[in-house]
Formats: sequence, C-alpha cells, structure tokens
Amino acid sequence: MATHTSSRVQGFPWRRAYRAATLETNNAKLEKRIETAEGELLARLIELRGLRQNEPEIQAIENAIRTLWTIRWKRLGRAA
Repeated sequence: MATHTSSRVQGFPWRRAYRAATLETNNAKLEKRIETAEGELLARLIELRGLRQNEPEIQAIENAIRTLWTIRWKRLGRAA
C-alpha cells in the first residue's frame, strides 16, 4: 500500500512529513513522526474539503492516513 501511495504524493505539501514517517527505522522516533504526519495530513484535508478539483490529493491523503495507521499497528502494536 505504501508504494502505491508514495507514487501519488510527489507534489503535495505534506509529502515530507509523510515520507519521514514511512521511512523511519527507529521505533523510538516513529510515533512522533507519525503524529506529525497525521497532523499535516488532516490539516490539509480540512483545507481541501469541498474542492472537487483536488480529488486526487484527497484520495492520496486518505491512503496516506491508512498507511500510517497500518505502520503504527504493525510496528508499535497499537491503533491510532
């Protein structure tokens, strides 16, 4: 799932935080990176609300959030 989402996030402003979270190898830092990325993703999602021309970015954000939840669950053993 992350590979598919990663190919779609290239030009989006939240990309750096998302990539930092998905590429983090240190579990001690992972939770903070995920929280930062989720905050940026949700803030951007709120900005885009109701703007149909941004549907590709909205779908990418939704996929990115699901990816972060999966990473949190698998690597840290807990839900969002």
